[in-house]
Amino acid sequence: MGVCACSPAASQSQAANQVSPQSQLVAQLQEAKQTDIHLALQPGTSPVGQGDLMVAASKADLAIFKLTNGEPVSEADITEALVVPPPSLTAEQRADYIVRLRAACKLDNRGWTHNTRYSVAPQEYLVQYTMCERACTNLRMGQEVSYYTLQQALHVPRNP
Repeated sequence: MGVCACSPAASQSQAANQVSPQSQLVAQLQEAKQTDIHLALQPGTSPVGQGDLMVAASKADLAIFKLTNGEPVSEADITEALVVPPPSLTAEQRADYIVRLRAACKLDNRGWTHNTRYSVAPQEYLVQYTMCERACTNLRMGQEVSYYTLQQALHVPRNP
């Protein structure tokens, strides 16, 4: 006959201390949402940054709603909902984005001019190239550019 060293109260408290992965994820999303809102309300946050942060808070809120109501949420949506965009870009971040955008623009341009046998339409490269160039120009001119616009501009269509 086996003897359990745990009392019923002890095993109940152990179960209460164990948090499900979903509960942990919801807590992380809540934290990201609160951080987004807090940063959006700070005096030094640019208007573009405020918009980005409120969009991010909405994405976190939607993921929380879906998870708590038993709806499926893709890994990509969860990853995106956990992102906290910067309130504004520092000079160093701006310079880094310009370098990365120039590299992406070159790839977009090469895909547009040399794409004759791939399934990706040359127009898709042209659209990306135009978006990339515009974002790069705006950053060089000192204008604010949305975090989400920068992420889209950095995307280069993939050749099969």
